[in-house]
Amino acid sequence: MLGVLALYLGVKPVDGDVNNLAPQLAASYLVAGLLTLFFILIIGAMASTADSDLSALSSIVMTDIYGRNIARSGKANPRLV
Repeated sequence: MLGVLALYLGVKPVDGDVNNLAPQLAASYLVAGLLTLFFILIIGAMASTADSDLSALSSIVMTDIYGRNIARSGKANPRLV
């Protein structure tokens, strides 16, 4: 949303890459404390996404690998699946 607003207001992105608009605006208009908070929020969003991806991956591994291959010979322990 911030990038679209910047393009609408006529802010030109660095090197013509529109992916640089949000960091460019943050570096230009935010003071040091708010700029630090901005980048901490970005890192937090990336960590949250990575956490969700790892959780989904572990669920898939337990269902596909353990449930279909390891526990196939006997009855699967529902506490482990």
